Amino acid sequence: RLVNEVWSNPVNGCPMYILAQKLKSLKAAFKSWNIHTFGNVKARVDSCMKEVEAIQQQISLEGYSDDLHNIEIGAQSNLQQALQFEESFWKQKSSINWFTYGDRNTAFFHRMAKIKYASKQMSILRSGDMVIDDPLEIENHVINYYTNLYAVSNNCVDNGLIAKVIPKIVTDEDNMMLTKIPTMEEVKTAVFSMNGSGAPGPDGFGGSFYQSFWNIIATDVYNSVVQFFHSNWIMPGLNSNLVCLVPKFKEADRIEDYRPIALANFQFKIITKVLSDRLSRIAPKIISPQQRGFIQGRHITDCIFSASEAINLLGKKTYGVQLSVLG
Repeated sequence: RLVNEVWSNPVNGCPMYILAQKLKSLKAAFKSWNIHTFGNVKARVDSCMKEVEAIQQQISLEGYSDDLHNIEIGAQSNLQQALQFEESFWKQKSSINWFTYGDRNTAFFHRMAKIKYASKQMSILRSGDMVIDDPLEIENHVINYYTNLYAVSNNCVDNGLIAKVIPKIVTDEDNMMLTKIPTMEEVKTAVFSMNGSGAPGPDGFGGSFYQSFWNIIATDVYNSVVQFFHSNWIMPGLNSNLVCLVPKFKEADRIEDYRPIALANFQFKIITKVLSDRLSRIAPKIISPQQRGFIQGRHITDCIFSASEAINLLGKKTYGVQLSVLG
């Protein structure tokens, strides 16, 4: 109901702006709802439990009646709903994607959430012989490192050599397929084929929101995607990312020991997913058959087997030719 109310409010602007503003308004409404209506998850469970216990005690004292029975059914329903909210809350907090440890073992999820929170804290970093433990200095060190790593001067000069060497493989028909306006069904398929429980981007809305409320938001989402294919333009901020640093091993203490991953807005990921699905149709034609990794139907292990066979051949006597492996 809340999503429907917020989404029905008119917003003026281009489709990308309209979707972004509606998400922004909905985020504010969610915050207010969480404070004034949803409240503390555990307190809500405790309140529902007390309600069930009270009505059951009343039944035991006064005896059974249809009215009391109906009240008990309602109280039990409220309790089950509160327990489901609690379970979902801690499941998301812990980022565990399966319920291996019992149907409602929130103690496990709570413990995992605390462990994950502690492990995510970057308390120290080493830079040469220096140890950085001040949070602000750590922040500046990380920003400076990646700024220097990815900032390059553009000294490239187009001399036409690449155009002469690389053959034209993408046909006009392929290009039309890649750039044509997507249908509503194509956009919907892209939305529901992505992981709904993945980490959200800067706007805070993950795939599960888009999938759960698709019947309400579908038109605005579709129009924003169509605008991109019409104009070849992305609204500033739409492709903003949160950069998450993932340690390569347990005792990582240098910035080089972390692997950066980008968490993009799901609104932007829908566009890239549509393009990715289309590119996959012509990928086998435009990518060399020697490229085995990250291509559907090909396996990087084939390269390992080929290298292993080549190395085995090096130990055998050959006549007339030389065999070598170039690294």
